[in-house]
Amino acid sequence: MGIAMAHFKSLTLVLTASFVCSAAAHATPYWSDSFESGNFTKWSYIQGADMAQGGPGAQYVYVTTGTAAGMRAETGKYVAHFERPTTAVNYPHAKIYKEWTTIGKLDQFGRVEDPIFNGGNISATYIAWYYFPANYTVPADWVDIFFFKEQGYDKTGLFSQNPSWWVNVSSAATWQLGGREPYMFINNWGNHYVNYKPRVMPVPRGQWFQIRADLYQGDHIDWYVNGKLFDTSYNATWPVGRFYYNSNGWIFGVGHYGGYGTVYVDNVSVAPLP
Repeated sequence: MGIAMAHFKSLTLVLTASFVCSAAAHATPYWSDSFESGNFTKWSYIQGADMAQGGPGAQYVYVTTGTAAGMRAETGKYVAHFERPTTAVNYPHAKIYKEWTTIGKLDQFGRVEDPIFNGGNISATYIAWYYFPANYTVPADWVDIFFFKEQGYDKTGLFSQNPSWWVNVSSAATWQLGGREPYMFINNWGNHYVNYKPRVMPVPRGQWFQIRADLYQGDHIDWYVNGKLFDTSYNATWPVGRFYYNSNGWIFGVGHYGGYGTVYVDNVSVAPLP
């Protein structure tokens, strides 16, 4: 009887844990977009499509079907296409942003942006799915594909809208690992690149893969690739989340900033932490 009861309790705990994990994974998101509208209207700024904002133009940053892109969409029918061609030397910003505000700021479409979720605490799970073509290489320069930014003022009243943490892609040769194959690593705004040796991993090519950032405001970020912990960033290294003296905006972006090449994005979401 004792063994049977112990087995029952153990099974109950496993099932309960599975239910909790499943429930957390399917929590109602604060915001999401899988581009099934066929456009970018769920986003705040389509910087990549606007050359006035440093983007290469609408012919390089747009929503298309997976079929037209030569692959199956990760979710639904549509995917986002981000390309920085070699001709766009002065237009590196092939990216888009979702922004939340505390001051009723208007977005690129003239709409009042959403208020910052969770009462201003931006702790959340941030997810985006990426597809790098099988022949994608990094000839030069680093590429930013997933990034956080904050808007506001410091104690002197100086305005800024700088990135804080982001996912970089560079060539294997950058880390003495070979040629131009893409490798992924985590970077931050306070990096002085002295004896810089980040944790790196090869970028999966020719397939969809998930980048997930579990961000804990003022503490750390756990970075996952396809559900496996890749790296952890700490507030002691560079502030995690909102930290400006007068913080009035929080920004999450995806795309292909810098470098040259094409990447596809699908199924982007911001949801409560599990």
